[in-house]
Amino acid sequence: MTWEVVRLGEITSINPRDPKPDTKSDISFVGMAELNASAAATVDEEVRPFGEVSKGYTQFRNGDLLLAKITPCWENGKIGEAKLNHAVGVGSTEFHIVRPSEKLDKRYTLHFLRAPRVRINGELRMTGSGGQRRVPTSYVSDLEIPVPPLEEQRRIAAILDEADEIRTKRRAQLALLDELPQSLFHEMFGDPTHAQAQTTLGEIAELLGGRNLIAQSDAVHETYRVLKISAVTSGVFNPGEAKPLPADYDPPASHVVNLGDLLISRANTTELVGAVAYVSEDPGSVVLPDKIWRFNWKSEDSAPLFYATLLRSPSMRRRISELASGSGGSMKNISKAKLQAMHVPKVEAAEQQAFAEKVEAIQAERSRITSALKADDKLFAALQYRAFRGELSCLPAPDRESLFRAGLCENPLETE
Repeated sequence: MTWEVVRLGEITSINPRDPKPDTKSDISFVGMAELNASAAATVDEEVRPFGEVSKGYTQFRNGDLLLAKITPCWENGKIGEAKLNHAVGVGSTEFHIVRPSEKLDKRYTLHFLRAPRVRINGELRMTGSGGQRRVPTSYVSDLEIPVPPLEEQRRIAAILDEADEIRTKRRAQLALLDELPQSLFHEMFGDPTHAQAQTTLGEIAELLGGRNLIAQSDAVHETYRVLKISAVTSGVFNPGEAKPLPADYDPPASHVVNLGDLLISRANTTELVGAVAYVSEDPGSVVLPDKIWRFNWKSEDSAPLFYATLLRSPSMRRRISELASGSGGSMKNISKAKLQAMHVPKVEAAEQQAFAEKVEAIQAERSRITSALKADDKLFAALQYRAFRGELSCLPAPDRESLFRAGLCENPLETE
């Protein structure tokens, strides 16, 4: 079977210019937030008259491929298909538009553009500085894409779509598990703002922070690293989000993060300030910075998982946000005094522990699925690599059974 290798710009339209619709025509408006990297498609579009967005935005068609060109969106894999409810879409000026010709299957092209190699090389080709670095049009246009016959493109795309669906189902499972603790909390304790028995956070725990220390040279600490705020902002503790410490720094024991700790960010954007994360696995050798506090419990009977879920509840998130100072888009801060004076429900230790045990079971299941998803991601990357080298002839059908037999996914019966 003959495979051509051609430049993408020779076989697609890059950032095409289309005739403008009537100003009163309804169009689909898609901002950067509506391009979902995991789904590789647009979601939650708005409907607007074209006249409202005719200037200062990028115009495209339903079915076009959108590539976020600005950092960090490019690095985060924001590449997907414009799945619109209208023929015309309008969106961020930070999109590159790719429109495949009749010689290219759209899904095949999308999978090619989402390959790690394309993303990594694009990052190296970015122009500009700081937060304004962008992937140039020339990089997209000059990409060399292997082009087998159209029927083979569709077969390869179907295999990759089926393999990707396994990952999609895993992510859906994780999303449901992430919602479950809050549903369970509301069922057992109701809305925290309506609790009759109240206490203050300061009566439950003391908040302990670290220091603002970062290595300024090659002389870095051989053992310890200091956490970044991003280690807790997702709600799941990530010890990999850490920076080097000076080689001569000797952290006190109170600054070292331990298994079972509950951490909270005292500074971040409006949406993320006060984010909490429970250290459910061995954190390694990391220490607290000045922008993350650890709860030092006044009673050994306190259940950190109970308070982690409490502080993530919508009503408590609003209360924490109201306590934060700062204006506009700047960094928000919470004072220790205000946070420790904040009122929270007073719940008996036995009830806290009963709830925590249920959450531990949920977290165990989440850990299992996360591990499976990581394995799926590695296998999918290998499958992508093989796909564009013409090495998928061993997979004649795009179904889970053939993928499983080829060692490219777990037992298909276990993915449902």
